Amino acid sequence: MSGLNPELAAHVDASEHAIRLLARENKILEFIARGASLEKVLTEIAHAAEEYCDTEVRCSILLLDESGTRLMHGAAPSLPDTYNKLIHGTAIGPEVGSCGKAAFCKKPVFVEDIDTAPSWSALKHLALPLGLRGAWSMPIFASNGDVLGTLGIYTLEPASPTDRARQAIDLLARTAGIAIERHRSESQRLRYQKQIETLNDTGILLAAERDLHKIVQAATDTAREFSGAAFGAFFYNEIRADGESYMLYTLSGAPREAFEKFPMPRNTAVFGPTFAGEGTVRLADVRKDPRYGKNAPYHGMPEGHLPVCSYLAVPVVSRSGKVLGGLFFGHSEPNRFTLEAQHLVESIAAQAAAAIDNAQLNDRIARQLASSEEVQQRLAIAQQAAQLATWELDFRTDEIRFSPGSWPVFGCDPSEIKSRADWERQIHPDDRDIVRNELESCVQNAKAYFVEYRVQSPLGVRWVQGRGHVVYHAETARPERLIVLSIDITERKLADEALRISDQKFREAQKAANMGTWFWDIPTDKVTWSMEVPSFDAAVSADRLKNWVNAVHPDDRPAVVAELDRALRQGGPFKIEHRLIRQDGAQRWSFTQGQIMLGEDGTALSGLGITMDTTARREAETELKRAEERFNLAVDAADLGFWYCDLPFDVLGWDERVKEHFWLPPDAKVTVDDFYRILHPEDRERTRQAIETSINQKKRYDVDHRAVSPTGEVRWVRAVGRGFYDETGNPVRFDGVTMDITERRKAEEALRSSEKLAATGRLAATIAHEINNPLEAVTNFIYLAKTTDGVSDQVRSYLEIADQELGRVSHIARQTLGFYRDSSGPILMSVPDIVQDVVNLYQRKLLYKSLELKLDVQSDLTIRGLAGEMRQVLANLLVNAIDASNDGGRIWIRARRVVDLKTGGKAVRLTVGDSGIGMNEEVRKKLFTPFFTTKSDVGTGLGLWVTRGMVEKAKGRIRVRSRQGIGTVFSMLFPSTKYPPPSVQPA
Repeated sequence: MSGLNPELAAHVDASEHAIRLLARENKILEFIARGASLEKVLTEIAHAAEEYCDTEVRCSILLLDESGTRLMHGAAPSLPDTYNKLIHGTAIGPEVGSCGKAAFCKKPVFVEDIDTAPSWSALKHLALPLGLRGAWSMPIFASNGDVLGTLGIYTLEPASPTDRARQAIDLLARTAGIAIERHRSESQRLRYQKQIETLNDTGILLAAERDLHKIVQAATDTAREFSGAAFGAFFYNEIRADGESYMLYTLSGAPREAFEKFPMPRNTAVFGPTFAGEGTVRLADVRKDPRYGKNAPYHGMPEGHLPVCSYLAVPVVSRSGKVLGGLFFGHSEPNRFTLEAQHLVESIAAQAAAAIDNAQLNDRIARQLASSEEVQQRLAIAQQAAQLATWELDFRTDEIRFSPGSWPVFGCDPSEIKSRADWERQIHPDDRDIVRNELESCVQNAKAYFVEYRVQSPLGVRWVQGRGHVVYHAETARPERLIVLSIDITERKLADEALRISDQKFREAQKAANMGTWFWDIPTDKVTWSMEVPSFDAAVSADRLKNWVNAVHPDDRPAVVAELDRALRQGGPFKIEHRLIRQDGAQRWSFTQGQIMLGEDGTALSGLGITMDTTARREAETELKRAEERFNLAVDAADLGFWYCDLPFDVLGWDERVKEHFWLPPDAKVTVDDFYRILHPEDRERTRQAIETSINQKKRYDVDHRAVSPTGEVRWVRAVGRGFYDETGNPVRFDGVTMDITERRKAEEALRSSEKLAATGRLAATIAHEINNPLEAVTNFIYLAKTTDGVSDQVRSYLEIADQELGRVSHIARQTLGFYRDSSGPILMSVPDIVQDVVNLYQRKLLYKSLELKLDVQSDLTIRGLAGEMRQVLANLLVNAIDASNDGGRIWIRARRVVDLKTGGKAVRLTVGDSGIGMNEEVRKKLFTPFFTTKSDVGTGLGLWVTRGMVEKAKGRIRVRSRQGIGTVFSMLFPSTKYPPPSVQPA
């Protein structure tokens, strides 16, 4: 340039410097576009700053931490690591060097000499030994004006920046801002995208999966990942009788062996609130909490336990309000568990800003590089690296020209596309009209050109994005050229499609589960619903919360409003189950669970969550409850007890009713030895063989055996059950039921006794019938003997006695036939005759015990009934009176006509009394109960039960009065009839 004048030379030099700087910036932008790491991009910016300053310098890029108070090392390739480490984490402030001051004041700081600058007084001892003298710092700003960090320049001699240096530092600081902001946005986007994908996958799993372990494990893993915990666990709320022991179910972030040598969590002050369902416990440092370390034996964490500082515990509560367990998370560092409510919105905003910045940057690059062939050559490198192409369409000739180095975004070498027709042939047929319409609109409306479409290539269909603008003639305003930057966006489209499919699967899973999601913008009260739950009708479509609350059933509305008010005040999770009323008047049950996010000042900002139609579940629960009630009713009615026994036999699982059957208290622990001990000795071996046969041969187990109480009482128990086997056929359980069959056994025994008595009675009646003729013959012979001449008086007296005894035998035979030969229907009977017949039958028994019998029976009394049954009634009562009386006692039988005070009609009262031993109140209450007897050696317990039945059959009533040591009186009341009726028969 020696031939140029100085001004022109300076201008050319400045232009070349600007072109080189722009090229370097383009290279950095290529790094950013290719997704290079932030460290690599910042290192490249630092090298560029050191290259384009007018003197030898060292560059340091520092990043502001999340708290906005400290500068952290970003890139400083030419500075010693020792210096970088010393300034890493330096707090910002007006007197903290150049970078600390620039970040604090949010404006550039240029220090010519570190040694004399007041702001460097506290730090110059770090810089001067390294030969650093000048210190210039430019704040790095985000698109919203926030400080992201600083770009610092150190000179080796005291110096101030030239204009070119300031221009370079400013440009590179802005480029660094793009890189940092893009990195943060991308990192945040990836983090939230991963969270959304994980939530989608977890939502699909929880909606479709029935395996309890997979569901809980997925919840634990996802919660640990989102919370940032080092490890987490889920514990079932299983508590022993002493209030201790929770059962470990799943672990996440740590091997199960890490907890094997430690006991399960105990009911301590720290764990207690979680298992009591009192709410979430989140502690920055659990060791500083007043509840920590209060319980023996460890008084804190046992030695060797995974270190826990940050602590988060969330109770897992059913609908019913039952605490099923808890999710517990820990981390060795404090303050690791925080709420991030606003980061999702910030991430979206940051991504949108980054996308706009990138689009504007690409357009600016296209405009700047189009003016210079030399710049275009440099642009070719960027195009290859970023897989983009720059080209222009000449509207006058329809020719297309590509910039050198353009990437083959259209599926062929750019040199093969020479005209508009060539370009359109590469476009997918279904998208050609879209592209033509966009180009026409761009030309007519003088707006920016933007279109996304598919092209056909040998490798398949690819997606292309085109951005550009139309160049118009300066005088005629006719369109001359279309300048376009085209980028291959196939990978992005595939990612969008994958995300769309994932979102569709999530929505389908929600629909299958009758579940929808909602978002509530609290300041505006606007609610946005997904539409997966059409059964909710207008309640879900309500765009204001107050409209949704109006759809809540009036009886449930106060509780719903109260829970929402609590969540708005406190923030965090909430859950409610209630009824909604549809527009057609139908009611649906709804379960809503959500999270309220609060701002830094405690104001509620937004809420999000799910709503599920639980009508079917509610109806199923109601039907299940009814079925359980019916089942329990059947169990109670049948007096069934249930037993469950794991094999091999050891401790047996018996419910309270089985224990009652075997004379055990409800809280008794039962072993197989206890079972055989309680069995009657005669039943043990038979029962043992029946159990072994049932298990080994897979047969039904059905055994009646006796259970003997500690006091010797016997109860008959029937046991029915069977074995249960694993996949290989090995027996694993032996379960079944028991029932108390003592009364049935007594009934069977009594029935057998009754059948024997009946057979005996029938035999006696037959014998009585058969001896009538011989008796009559013998009587006749005795009569002939008595009237024969020559018989002495002594012999005649003997014959007279024999005749009397034969008469008594004949009378007994006739009475026996009377007991067991009844008429086919009720007849009118003489009460005095019935009484006399029965007394005659038991006269010998009365004489044997020297009992005094007093009869007081009116002579004209009649009753209607079966003669045999009436004799049996009176006989039963007379025999009982004889058995209850001591020798020499008194018995009386009375019969009177009386007035029935209950009906007002005439009646006959028949009374049998004795002066015997009497009975107590307990015996009297059971007197007419079947199978109840006080005669353990001869009684069946059916006599008085049958007696009452016969009395009631004759339309009568019977009652008893008795006192121990005084005696007993049985009184019967029968409807009276007139006497003597024409049809009365002798009894």
